[in-house]
Amino acid sequence: MVALPAMAQDVPNLVGLWWFEKPDTEEDRCGASSVATRLDVTKKITARAYRGTASMQRSSEECGISPLGSTSFTLRVRDDKVSIEFDDEGWRSQDFTLNGDTLSGAYEDGSPIDFVRVVEESAPEEEIDYSGLDAVSY
Repeated sequence: MVALPAMAQDVPNLVGLWWFEKPDTEEDRCGASSVATRLDVTKKITARAYRGTASMQRSSEECGISPLGSTSFTLRVRDDKVSIEFDDEGWRSQDFTLNGDTLSGAYEDGSPIDFVRVVEESAPEEEIDYSGLDAVSY
């Protein structure tokens, strides 16, 4: 029996927006806050690798939203295991388990990280009035 290579369609398409948010443990003059990390997987570069950008932001009751940084990354898929290698040194590489639209992992202290794919609803197509296209104004 000859082993056949895995086909590209065996790998799920991970292009899209992935989101993780957790309460911030630091209380300050801005009140209760949370830190959100966004993974924007923008393109597939091989059968099992993707490129994208990551960004973090803090949201608080009194001070609004403040950016915490951003970087590019390479995401690699092997079966249900996903690794993310960030381009900038300040960002630590992470390993996750893919389960449908959730990437599950953990911080070094063991607290969970669960990125969920954000499903963007497309706006309904509006009816376009083409009747004015023939009118030319000079």
